[in-house]
Amino acid sequence: PGLPAGDYAVTSASFGGNANYAPTTVNFATSQQFNVARIVQNITFDAIANQTLGNPPVALSATGGASGNPVVFASSTPLVCTLSGSMVTLVGAGMCTLTADQAGNATYAPATQAVQSFSVGKASATLVLSSSVNPSTPGQSVTFTLAASGAAGTPAGTVTFSDGGAPLCSNVALDAGGSASCTTSTLGSGTHAIAADYSGDAKYLPGTATLAQIISTAGPPAAYAIADVDYPAASDTEVRALTEHGMVDHLGRD
Repeated sequence: PGLPAGDYAVTSASFGGNANYAPTTVNFATSQQFNVARIVQNITFDAIANQTLGNPPVALSATGGASGNPVVFASSTPLVCTLSGSMVTLVGAGMCTLTADQAGNATYAPATQAVQSFSVGKASATLVLSSSVNPSTPGQSVTFTLAASGAAGTPAGTVTFSDGGAPLCSNVALDAGGSASCTTSTLGSGTHAIAADYSGDAKYLPGTATLAQIISTAGPPAAYAIADVDYPAASDTEVRALTEHGMVDHLGRD
């Protein structure tokens, strides 16, 4: 086997002799210095596919050199990804950069650090738009509510509600539960294309939810009561109608 790794100083050289030559030793006036380097070891660090916030933790894989020491991982971007052993947890959008190191020993040098990076994209929020009453009637108060949720936690941000592109309520902040509402009583008869545009936030992409709000045309009075009224002094009959407002309107006389 070769010499162990380290620094050496040679001060003399000896020859043991043979059948023709006698043994001899030479002493150097100045010692001769040399070094035996440790064996190089390398790390093979497997690449990681790009991820999206809300994905489950990702397992890392790397193979080190012959020293037998473990490969140790670390995150250079803890605002995007954190580590527990060899498991990566995604905590923010951006570029995740990870390092892998392996210590050496008396024979093997520390491995050259290996680096892998991958992108973490924003998640898509689940957006559900609902109406408090649909269909409704002209002038009736209607409340539209957007509920936002997702795998990366409760979304934050704002919502703008519109009717066919015309704003109804602008920049309504999502509450702690991920909801925002807009109330209006200005919708006229017909079908209205209601949209709720979500701004997105640090973890979620912008998005839009829509619904069709139907405003029914006002119909005839809800109820009628027609009565014949006999006057004591005459045979004429006056026809009267009770309207939906409870008022008696004179219609005619026979």
